[in-house]
Amino acid sequence: MLGQALIANGIEVDEPDAYYLYKARTQMIWPYDDRGRMIGEDVWETDADTSEIVRLDAADVMTTQDAARLLEPLIKPLPDFDEYVLGASALLQRLVCHRPLPGTPANPVRARSYERRPPPAARAASPPNG
Repeated sequence: MLGQALIANGIEVDEPDAYYLYKARTQMIWPYDDRGRMIGEDVWETDADTSEIVRLDAADVMTTQDAARLLEPLIKPLPDFDEYVLGASALLQRLVCHRPLPGTPANPVRARSYERRPPPAARAASPPNG
């Protein structure tokens, strides 16, 4: 990080425009929602008295622009979350609710049709074949 960032946090450095490495023990907690998506990050420096500050040579520092240029060819887009994670669930929901899947006939299996019959008491009162 630049010395300016350390100065802004109350840490004294020799040169505000020089690069520094700030080493410290940290504790991190990442809360997730019910769909497994990270919804936050809590980071604590557990003991600031044990931290170290090391000045770096500018030639040894990789900027975010350098990293983006080098990593861009390796980064592949992720599939849509719902499509990837909920795909099997969506299929099951369609089958359970008897909704047709895209590209399939609306009624691939016909339900048996039954003759509507009167309740048993009405059947006993009516003559056969009547």
